[in-house]
Amino acid sequence: MGQQQLLFIILGIIIIGAAIAIGILMYGSQNVQSNRDSLVGDLNDITSAAYGYYMRALILGGGGGSYMGFTAPTALLANDDGNITWTVAANGKSVTFTAHSKYAYGTVITVLDASGKLSPFEYTGQFQ
Repeated sequence: MGQQQLLFIILGIIIIGAAIAIGILMYGSQNVQSNRDSLVGDLNDITSAAYGYYMRALILGGGGGSYMGFTAPTALLANDDGNITWTVAANGKSVTFTAHSKYAYGTVITVLDASGKLSPFEYTGQFQ
């Protein structure tokens, strides 16, 4: 009877340890996915602001058909999700946005063209 009880205790410890390890892995995976989704949302917000600038006339403080001179609202550039940088093409007709995870999970990259369309998002690091 003593051996059987010891075997059950050891088996119980193994099962509990495995359940804890699986829970930790699932929690970490959820954090990465949540951060990725938040950065995509942030990119959608900032690209909307950029396209609004592109379409607005020069006299009204816009780009008048160019992304040159675009400045994003500070709240969109850095927040709890990460930070966003951008590079305007030499002709001013497209802009590349890169969102960097605050937790070093990776980056999300997209290009906004002159028609306001985004290229498919590219993911690096753990976001892939």
